[in-house]
Amino acid sequence: MSLVLKDNPVLVDIQVNNLQKHLFTDLTTKASWTDYQSYPRVYVNVNGLDIIPEHYLESNEYEDVFFDDSFNVSSFFLVNPTREYDANSFTSEISIVFQGKLDQLYPGVLHRADEEMHNDIFLAINRSDAMFELESFVTGRDNVYTGLTLSAELSERISQDDMSDFHFVRFNLSVEYDENDVCIE
Repeated sequence: MSLVLKDNPVLVDIQVNNLQKHLFTDLTTKASWTDYQSYPRVYVNVNGLDIIPEHYLESNEYEDVFFDDSFNVSSFFLVNPTREYDANSFTSEISIVFQGKLDQLYPGVLHRADEEMHNDIFLAINRSDAMFELESFVTGRDNVYTGLTLSAELSERISQDDMSDFHFVRFNLSVEYDENDVCIE
């Protein structure tokens, strides 16, 4: 299990870090998720023919954050590049993508536990004291990865479909934050 936080967050990254820490703690304790890899806000980068979500490592190095089956579940945040500004505050649209193995997250559930996963994430978001407003959620690999472009080669590498034990879900939220937000850690 790993909680990968952004160092010295400011503006929207403060809000993301706060929600990310809360979700990681809540889902690993209350929902008993194991082997959870949680990434902060990632970047949507062009890589050859692909447009993919990547986590910045260091020295201009990135790694993609597509589902890695060495974990039971992973998550990452996407932030809409357009941020509304009004009266000294910003509003941003944020998505949290979860990619997981349902049979490992919910070993005692005999049916496909996709709704259990949705419920646990929904409850964790609602238990947060962050200033996020939940707007919607979507399921299915292609729906979750909307806005990304995957070449045939990459699509074949990410061969899991949203069926059987694999599940992909994206929660869409909005958050308002102050222009003076600085690192609180």
